[in-house]
Amino acid sequence: MLRAALALAFLLFLGTRFAEIKIPQKVQLLLGIDRPLVRIVQQFPPGTWINDIAVDHDGQLLVTFASAPEVWLVGPEGNIAKLVHRFEGTTSASGIAELKDDVFVVTAGNWSVERLGERGSWSMWTINTSPHKHDAANITKVADVPELRSPTGIAALPSKTEAVVVADASTGMVYRIDVWTGERTVIPTDALLEPTEYAPVWLGVSSIAVRNLTPSRERSGTEDKWYLYFTRTFGDPSLGRISLNVHGEEAGKAAAPAEEIVRRTPGNVEVNDFAIDREGTIWLAASISHGILSVDEKSQAQIPVELSGNNAIGAATAVAFGRRSKDRDILYVATREGVSRPIAGNEWAAKIVAIDTSQLRIQSREY
Repeated sequence: MLRAALALAFLLFLGTRFAEIKIPQKVQLLLGIDRPLVRIVQQFPPGTWINDIAVDHDGQLLVTFASAPEVWLVGPEGNIAKLVHRFEGTTSASGIAELKDDVFVVTAGNWSVERLGERGSWSMWTINTSPHKHDAANITKVADVPELRSPTGIAALPSKTEAVVVADASTGMVYRIDVWTGERTVIPTDALLEPTEYAPVWLGVSSIAVRNLTPSRERSGTEDKWYLYFTRTFGDPSLGRISLNVHGEEAGKAAAPAEEIVRRTPGNVEVNDFAIDREGTIWLAASISHGILSVDEKSQAQIPVELSGNNAIGAATAVAFGRRSKDRDILYVATREGVSRPIAGNEWAAKIVAIDTSQLRIQSREY
């Protein structure tokens, strides 16, 4: 191992002295050197629309599709792309969230651009991906969820509750669902999650996430401050949060009215999913424009991140940060095939790209 490291160090030294000596890109990625701002991880065929993305504890990406009832496993270096499961009898796989290591919760049902979601078609499943890394994944149906019409967001509550929260964009309602029994209750939330009367599409809350804001050194369990973060895509595109109970009989219930972090995005840019980095910066996926939006929660400052030319990413649908030490600053962005405003005259194709946010932070500080 030591000899290999010394050999690579020698090659890097030579690479700085002799232009003709090239270090393979995969070796550069493994070493975390010379990282591009934007890198395509995986390109999918035309006609595909990625719905959601989650990152496993070992760095693998789990991807769901709106254009097919499928879940795929994608390697962060682009060396793996394989089907995990196809939900027969449905047209789409929607939100995905990690329940614990190698175990994910997924919703599947009928959805289309023309009709949006179909009430009565949705169900919830658990996927254990550990066996799939060698053979086939274990798939278990949790329950049918006939109340749902357009379940866009899903997030796991702390593991002891054995429950998730699921947001329905068509009504703005959020449900707490027990993963093992299928029992579900409605969480009273706020009008900020509901569709607005002047929205071009009758959809409200888009993405949700549950986050503990208590500093790690002060965490005690019962007194921790948990919040349900959410985005609303249409009408007044916004970002907000609701204080959330996560323990005892009140687990999954709102503890206070919603707070708006972003009342309206710059230029009313429609935002979809979001991810929060280690410093508390929130990164929003712009579902129409060619870029992402960076938000400082404390100051509420919004910084549009324009990615053009060779760095253009298309219409972003989902985002998630890497979980390995070498890619914790890498924002993995999923996109859909475009139907308007194509890049350089070409129709967009669904893909996963990796964005090095450490470079974007440097650029932001320079401005």
